[in-house]
Amino acid sequence: TELLPYLSANYKLTNNRVLSGFSAGGSFVLYTLHTKPELFNGYFAFSPAAWYDDMTVVKKLDTFLDTQSDKINSPTYLYLSVGSAEHPLMLKAFNNLEQALTANPNSTLVWESAVNLGAEHSDNPSLSVANALRGYNHFIKH
Repeated sequence: TELLPYLSANYKLTNNRVLSGFSAGGSFVLYTLHTKPELFNGYFAFSPAAWYDDMTVVKKLDTFLDTQSDKINSPTYLYLSVGSAEHPLMLKAFNNLEQALTANPNSTLVWESAVNLGAEHSDNPSLSVANALRGYNHFIKH
């Protein structure tokens, strides 16, 4: 209610808006996707900490995709990534996110995911940004 109106009033903007986050920030990205999907058309979640509180982030996203995904009413892009050398809980949450997205297809949500081989938690964002941007660029051109 404050930042986006301020930016629109003071700067020339396009309709391309991306929210990006790493670890807890990646969980925030997924939270925003299912609570306010209209705010952004690109969501990048690098190593989202979706495992905490008994996989709450995964469960909420899965429920949203299953029951309310019609709230994503304009084309939206999601990029998820994780490092293969991350904690097993992180990898399990990532796999559960992929399963939720696969089980609940949505014609307006385009998503991609990647596992960066050998990458630990702190390595993953720098290995993921270029691919996320490349995927988003392709998404907005098609």
